[in-house]
Amino acid sequence: MDAAGMWACLPRDLLVEILRPLDRTAVFRCAAACKPWRRAIMRNASCLGPGPALLLGFFHTSSYVHHPMRRPHHAPGPFADVLTAAAVDWTNYAALFQTRSPAAPFFLPPAAAAAAAAGGDGGGIGEALYTRPLSSRDGLVLLGGRAAAADLCLCDAVTGSCRVIPAAAPEVSEAGASYVLVTGGDDSEVLILAVKHGEDIKAGMTYQIFSTASGAWGPVERSARLVEEEGMGPAYRNGEPKDVVVCRGSVVYWLGVVVVGGRSRRRRRAFAVDVRTRRAWATELPDKYVALDCRTWYCSLALAATSGGDGQLSLVVSLPSRQIEVWVLVGDGDGEWTLRRTIDVQDLLPEDEEISLGRVLWLRTFCPRSGCMLGDIDGHHLLIPVDEDIPRPVQTIIGSRVSCYPYEMDWSTYVSRMKYF
Repeated sequence: MDAAGMWACLPRDLLVEILRPLDRTAVFRCAAACKPWRRAIMRNASCLGPGPALLLGFFHTSSYVHHPMRRPHHAPGPFADVLTAAAVDWTNYAALFQTRSPAAPFFLPPAAAAAAAAGGDGGGIGEALYTRPLSSRDGLVLLGGRAAAADLCLCDAVTGSCRVIPAAAPEVSEAGASYVLVTGGDDSEVLILAVKHGEDIKAGMTYQIFSTASGAWGPVERSARLVEEEGMGPAYRNGEPKDVVVCRGSVVYWLGVVVVGGRSRRRRRAFAVDVRTRRAWATELPDKYVALDCRTWYCSLALAATSGGDGQLSLVVSLPSRQIEVWVLVGDGDGEWTLRRTIDVQDLLPEDEEISLGRVLWLRTFCPRSGCMLGDIDGHHLLIPVDEDIPRPVQTIIGSRVSCYPYEMDWSTYVSRMKYF
């Protein structure tokens, strides 16, 4: 074996230990050396530092008006201005309600907007056509039109390129669909998972998958039965960004509920589909949070993933007792939940800020590449690392009726743009 092959075959754990004390530029150069090193660095980005700021901002969507906007989060170099921003007064709900179909321009990367205005390769994409952020991952943003079954637009905000994608089949999208972007490692293929919205998924989910490699939607599929117990009522997926996460590169999890008897009795579960193998299953939550009753009603639950977003399924629970619990699922499906750590919310805030008992830090969304959960309480917005012990504040303004989609870069995107740094 030559010297290059010997270095490429180093055990991943040993390689990470060697790279840990290096600075950012050196880590970038090592990532560009070969695929094994690149994979090792990307999968351990959260423990290699000082790393770049993977989280650049958020797309916000109001329930009153679909209005994507950027709130910057120390975006470095050329990424500082890749997103357009719109000034919206989220406290003036009456004005927002009156502008349900606003004339203000919506998100479109500057390069694509210029091409569209010139009638060039932008494909004539109009800014007003795509008004709703549906999913975001690794520098890509999936946008939808105003109609439920409208075409989609997949945007690369760094290069400014946009790709119009036809809507999913009517069986999936006619009444609205939920969309999830799935990306993975060295594979340049991007998958878009479209799941029928609002259906009873007890007997299975109706879904369809688009591949950028083939440029087409696959067949409409029906997953395996997700609720096996006798006597159970309908089951539903939750639809907020905090309720969905991608684990191990291809498994999409949603928080959801199963009705037991009457509507007053419901049980929380996580439902999953592997977009590569098409396997589907349901996972019980920790026992103390299974029942959706008066004891757990005011808890805020969200899904996350360990190890920079591609690892094990995690459950983050914010409690009225001003504490946050981070649980990790060890094993698939029938695995066991382990309480990894507990965080005191009061310890995250300035000393002169006192949070009254009973106030809950509301979880908004998980940022997979930076490994953080965004939450807010009494006007304070915090990024809470799932794998680490040091939460940090973030300057962002969001209202109570706003959904958040994180805008992040993965390490491969940074490596490919090293010349900018």
